[in-house]
Amino acid sequence: MFSFFVNDINKPITDNLFHHIANVIRKKEGDFFILYDNVNSYKVKITDVLSSSINFEIVEKYDKISKKTNITLIQGYPKGQKPEFICKYATMFGVDNIIFTYMKRSIPTINNPGSKLQRYKNIIVEASNLSKRVDIPNIEIVNSISDIDFSIFDDIFLAYEDEDNNRIDISKCINKNIAVIVGPEGGIDKKEIEYLKTKKTNIITLGKNILSTEAAILAFLSLFL
Repeated sequence: MFSFFVNDINKPITDNLFHHIANVIRKKEGDFFILYDNVNSYKVKITDVLSSSINFEIVEKYDKISKKTNITLIQGYPKGQKPEFICKYATMFGVDNIIFTYMKRSIPTINNPGSKLQRYKNIIVEASNLSKRVDIPNIEIVNSISDIDFSIFDDIFLAYEDEDNNRIDISKCINKNIAVIVGPEGGIDKKEIEYLKTKKTNIITLGKNILSTEAAILAFLSLFL
């Protein structure tokens, strides 16, 4: 069954979501799908498909399922379309928050961060719909890792290519608020690593092979699935 996010469960469906439901997947009167409002989920039935809106009735309401582990991905800002890839798949892999941060070895700078951030939010919503999540991850862009409040996390894990032995124990992450950190293409500078150590960061290995930054997040986050 298809699922979608809405800002207000009490209003008709309009705009882009209307176009997608009415013209792309061609739902009609009497069809069912799931709606989420970031609080609860609802099974709904279409009652009217109008020229620019869809009316529906709520058939059943489901309480939001609470997660055992809250995951924040802290990603050194990468180049090209990699941020979009990361937004999509980090969402599908279940992260709750995405923080892009500039690091010493980050290559790009954003000329219009507001526009980029809105683009990333749209990708996250689309990925949430595709993966049938019951909530939408938060996302932000910060100028430096020093702008991040690490005190809110119970545990912090940094994937580092020069670490050989230390591996993550997933069983110790249950019911915790954790952060996972992945560097940009050039890796994480040693000064940044020293700073993160002051925040009681656990430096771990993802294996012997060197992974690209976008591959590293998949390997890292798959541990928590």
